[in-house]
Amino acid sequence: MLPVLVAAATALVAYLLTRHLQRTTAPPPPGPPCRPLLGLDPKLIPPSAPWKRFAEWGTKYGPVSSFHILGQRSIVINSFAAAGELLNKRASVYSERPLRQMLDVVMDRGSAVFNVTASDERHKVYRRILHGTLNQRSVASFHPMLEQESRAFVKRLANDVGPQKFEEHVRHNVISVIMRIAFGYSMQEGDTFVAGIQNAVRLSSLGATPGRWLVDYLPILRFVPSWFPGAEFKRLGWEWKKVIDDQLYRPFQWTKDRVAEGKAEQSFTATQLHENAHLPEHWLVKCAAAIYIGGADTTASAMICFFLAMSLYPDVQQKAQAEVDAITGGERLPTCKDIPQLKYLRRVMQEVLRWGTVVPLAIPHAALRDDEYNGYRIEKGATIFPNLWGMFHDPEVYPSPDTFDPDRFAPEAENAGVSPPPDPLDWAFGFGKRICPGLHFAQTSLFLNMASVLSVFDISKERDSTGAELEPNFEFTTGITSTATAFGCTVKPRSPESLSLIA
Repeated sequence: MLPVLVAAATALVAYLLTRHLQRTTAPPPPGPPCRPLLGLDPKLIPPSAPWKRFAEWGTKYGPVSSFHILGQRSIVINSFAAAGELLNKRASVYSERPLRQMLDVVMDRGSAVFNVTASDERHKVYRRILHGTLNQRSVASFHPMLEQESRAFVKRLANDVGPQKFEEHVRHNVISVIMRIAFGYSMQEGDTFVAGIQNAVRLSSLGATPGRWLVDYLPILRFVPSWFPGAEFKRLGWEWKKVIDDQLYRPFQWTKDRVAEGKAEQSFTATQLHENAHLPEHWLVKCAAAIYIGGADTTASAMICFFLAMSLYPDVQQKAQAEVDAITGGERLPTCKDIPQLKYLRRVMQEVLRWGTVVPLAIPHAALRDDEYNGYRIEKGATIFPNLWGMFHDPEVYPSPDTFDPDRFAPEAENAGVSPPPDPLDWAFGFGKRICPGLHFAQTSLFLNMASVLSVFDISKERDSTGAELEPNFEFTTGITSTATAFGCTVKPRSPESLSLIA
């Protein structure tokens, strides 16, 4: 192993020196001090909520800051103006993805929908397929299914309302909706398809964990034979690749069999097998898997944050309930057709996505070529981190950012002539050519579930044996997605009449 490491170190030094000599006169964006060649001390990036440290750097160094580790430059964007200019207006430059050796090369996930390079022909094909099938018009065709699943969700809540059981029901609802949209498959208790996909997501997350794999920093190690001492990462990567491929293919094959039998329900996969049968099948498998991978944790995290906010801010809850009741008359559950009339509840959803910031650092982008912004050089291959948490919690943009206040999004006419701040719905689902293709489904499902829950239940803090309120004990988790850690709240029917709505 020693000769390999010596060769790798020599190659790394040569690479760093070459990069240094090739730099133009324009400096990189400012940032924390970096050591010669080695770059930033990784200890300066906390393992928990690194987006908060990035936001501090934004305050100190400006809306676009940077650092490097072993020559790999990272750019952190902390303002809407910079994000809009670079990631939206210059999308042709910044729609690339950074290459992760363990995940993309060793585990062969580089061709997955969220990882594929912008220059790969599959990127355009994936976008055409997903955006063409998951657009707003398609969402309308799924409204009856979404309403059916929302009713089933509130029924489960009514039948099982333990202090922390709501999270289990939230996740059940989200996964059930996704499996029906993606595969036309109705989820069962102890479902092996769902367990398999969740395991595939877990293994992919392990492969993408920053700092875990030496090969991510010394790419030459990917050429080490798998039998060589110290090459366990290659053996693991190949094993995980086989598991992921198998577990993502199984529900696809299930739908394919139903299509052949003429028994398939409406779904993304059934549509693609009819309209894009000429494409390689594994492309369609990856597109179907992307619906689950992109929507399961994010939508569930937002809904969990909604429960937390309602328990902490009862005045907001009562105002939203009054609006829902005014539309339904308290005589039925809300439907998708009611959504445009629920103006205040839309603000609640905007504030949920801002306050809870489900994907704090978005999904990293990369620069396709050298570029300049405000006199600073952004080099080709630099990793771009859009710090959504920092943008959504900037007190200059959102006063009192830690307070849950939907009225901050009230129209100017209702808000003493003050223009509302940037709409989280315009930013929370990605940027440019990498915007989430399932955003219309996610927004509709989230909106409908919030309205349905509010029409039937009151959500409040737990109480102790004396009747005193207990403040929920929670933090927000660290990961690609972030959600509130387990907390207790009381979910109970508003009245016998409201409970009868789901009878």
